[in-house]
Amino acid sequence: MLNVDPPVFAIPNFVSFDEADALAALAKGGTKLVRNAKVVDLAKQLSAPMGENMPALAQRLGELVEDAKRFVRCDGAWLEGSDLTRWAPGGGGFTTVPPGDAFAFEMPSLCHVNKGKTTDDLPDAFSREDANERKYQRRAQIRVFLTDAPADEVLEKTQGDVSSTEIDREKYSAKFSICDLAIAPRKGTAIVTFPAFADGMPDERARVSMRASSGKSVAWLDLPIAVGLGHEGIKKPVTMADVTVTKVGTETNVGDKARDRNRQEWRANVTGGETAAATGGLNDELKKKLEALKESGL
Repeated sequence: MLNVDPPVFAIPNFVSFDEADALAALAKGGTKLVRNAKVVDLAKQLSAPMGENMPALAQRLGELVEDAKRFVRCDGAWLEGSDLTRWAPGGGGFTTVPPGDAFAFEMPSLCHVNKGKTTDDLPDAFSREDANERKYQRRAQIRVFLTDAPADEVLEKTQGDVSSTEIDREKYSAKFSICDLAIAPRKGTAIVTFPAFADGMPDERARVSMRASSGKSVAWLDLPIAVGLGHEGIKKPVTMADVTVTKVGTETNVGDKARDRNRQEWRANVTGGETAAATGGLNDELKKKLEALKESGL
């Protein structure tokens, strides 16, 4: 566990070094994901029928998805059947949107950042409006790092003795902009985050940006876990703008006057039987008891 709230987990050795190198070799070119980050369309490698040209890659991606299910527990049910049949070629997403409260993996995304570049925050979750339009939201994100972290260079120089020199905390691969967490995962490590709450609203604290050192690029594989929203979608949160406040009274001390009146009526009910009876504050049985007490001289 790297962070408690929001939860951030690390899974070491999720893939082997050799496999990470093989996947990183595919991370070339691509289209813009966010500023300074590009995403490679794996669908071009896995053309329809899915995985026909690269069956080994298709099989391995399916295996990684199955491995990831063992680490992420969902409050709904996983869709049955092969995930590959639901992956939409080109642009990611699904061929068929998952039904409400059903969980499924989107098409994996292979991304990279060139040397010396820092990205904007990654789109790990959709806004409420975009999620409602897509009919699903990304609830969890499994990010597999395919290149070594720049912080390893510092650790090698100290030969494992981190007290002998100050570690450069700017040598990170991923930084959470709000919860002030910077990490430099080793190659093959998977980082698990939860970019959206259970109600579907995005968790701004899980926003993360990527950074590549001046001498080394960064590549990673995203395995997004999405949940179907159903026909209701994500409801708009209630804010003060939705609350109507009605002013009661015109005087500034209306609250004090109301309290004084309540206090006087309470005293009348307790000590002044006649006053309370006159105002209907006592029932018949209690009035009889009071009358009996008066006649007895108490």
